[in-house]
Amino acid sequence: MSRLEHAIEYMEDIEIEPMLLLGQSEEINDYAEAFVGVILDESKAVYDEDKIIKVLMERDGMTDMDAIEFFEFNIRGSYMGDRTPMYIKTDF
Repeated sequence: MSRLEHAIEYMEDIEIEPMLLLGQSEEINDYAEAFVGVILDESKAVYDEDKIIKVLMERDGMTDMDAIEFFEFNIRGSYMGDRTPMYIKTDF
């Protein structure tokens, strides 16, 4: 079971519903590897932005610059209410 699957089970148990990034189909969550955790006080999911960019490059065949631009505008730049996910860099 992935970190994301464990987190979803836990969140269901404590009845919080953070906004999660979805993949291209309901069966496959392309962003599961990029999932870092959840901020429980704010009900926010946390994702590794570099891993999201890697998914965009591998899955969609984007160049690194295209993937970064897509991430910045369409993912990080999206406001989905109070539960909008947070994005962090884990490689520094």
